[in-house]
Amino acid sequence: EIVVTSETAGGPDADIPPEPTEECAALPSPLYLAVLPFEAVDIGESGSEGTADLALGLADALAAALARDEAVHVIPPAAARGLRADDVRRLARHLGANLLLRGSVRLSQAEMRISYSLYHPYRGVQLAARTLAGTRAELFLLEDQLVADVVHLLGRHADGRQAGIRPRPNPIARERHLQALGYLLRFDHEASVDGAIRLLEDLVATDPDDASYYATLGRAYLQKYRVTVEGVWENKAAAACHRALSLAPHSPDVLISLGELHLAAGRHREAIGEFEAVLADRPDSAAAHRDLSRALDAAGLRHEAERECRRAIALQPDYWAHYNQLGLILYHEGRFAAAAEVWRQVTCLSPDNAMGYSNLAGALFRQ
Repeated sequence: EIVVTSETAGGPDADIPPEPTEECAALPSPLYLAVLPFEAVDIGESGSEGTADLALGLADALAAALARDEAVHVIPPAAARGLRADDVRRLARHLGANLLLRGSVRLSQAEMRISYSLYHPYRGVQLAARTLAGTRAELFLLEDQLVADVVHLLGRHADGRQAGIRPRPNPIARERHLQALGYLLRFDHEASVDGAIRLLEDLVATDPDDASYYATLGRAYLQKYRVTVEGVWENKAAAACHRALSLAPHSPDVLISLGELHLAAGRHREAIGEFEAVLADRPDSAAAHRDLSRALDAAGLRHEAERECRRAIALQPDYWAHYNQLGLILYHEGRFAAAAEVWRQVTCLSPDNAMGYSNLAGALFRQ
């Protein structure tokens, strides 16, 4: 049984769904909502391994669900990673937000607790604070409840799940998928990519009809191919992407994977088309802007590539991979000093990343 407690601007506990308070009724318009990274609590307790990856994935999933509403401009969690959250007004100014959502995930053996708070940073008001409690087996239901609660508090209406991707009935599988997505953020580490592949191969073996698993697995295989340059991984990626495409041909997640497959095969124009289609549906996707930048750069359209990469950085200013891509564009243009400066930023954001130091060395050598 899922238990929900609610604190709304000093009010009493409320039933599900939460009733918007007078504070919520006067939300800013238009809405620029920053979903901050969820905090992982009790790391190291028995049964709580993977809490950090789960918290990361849950916040990203919430932001993606809210971004489907064109009336809500969502700033994803990655844009705030590494930023201090003690001064909410300064944080909001930095992110360009007029509403903040903070959350935490606590795992203790079989129990799970998800808490979140909604803040109006410029008025200094907490609009709502809620906690969802249940078991790890109820992760899928807890995630749905979290999305529904926030949508309701924002005065919006849920529009259902992304067409073409059916709901995943297995909440443990959902948790594994979120962990795999977290691993792929560090695609510079082969061990991290291998961990994602292991999780995703188990998922598709258990549920062979879920397009999102195959789409993510295709991207993981492509990362393995980039590390090893072994053709078998590109073949595996193609098979996974085409399976995802047959299950959900219009899903943005599937189109991103298909675009990456085109890019790996040198089909730059086809890749550009897929990434542009994704951005038509998800204009705030930093990953899609970076992938489009990669495709444009490969096609020799450096000016357009730099523009898209800078858009990715604006949406997600603390993710090393965007800066790494910008450095490559500048390097290809012969702007070695500028490339070196960008790659120094990579080493600051990801100091255990060999790729940043290697690229920086190359730019310094060319100077």
